[in-house]
Amino acid sequence: MEEIVEVPEGITVIQGMDVYDQFAIRMGSVTQVGMDQSLSPMLLIKADDGTVSAVSCSSIRTIGQIILLGPPKQDDCVECDPSEATPPKQDDCVECDPSEATPPKQDDCPKCETTNAPDSKFCEECGNDLSC
Repeated sequence: MEEIVEVPEGITVIQGMDVYDQFAIRMGSVTQVGMDQSLSPMLLIKADDGTVSAVSCSSIRTIGQIILLGPPKQDDCVECDPSEATPPKQDDCVECDPSEATPPKQDDCPKCETTNAPDSKFCEECGNDLSC
């Protein structure tokens, strides 16, 4: 039998939450939070077909009713930080290329009043379901 643990105030439990990519496509649900070999935190996501994938926690953009992901912010991107001479420019770095960031926003969230892209299924700020 699974033990029920009281969660301290201010902590959000993400295990079991649905995860959507930057295009609002459901990836699956969080089964665990782990660490890779470099000790970077990773979400382990189980898809409906049973496959498990690992996604860097740096990809998390919003946690609300769901978890929304975006392109990971690249700490080692040469164009963001020229002192990083070794690694190549990251194609999906939102700091180098702001067009990689969220598309133009036009629909307001009734919960937090954030303006969202017209095709957003969930609020980009609080994760609220916009289909209601």
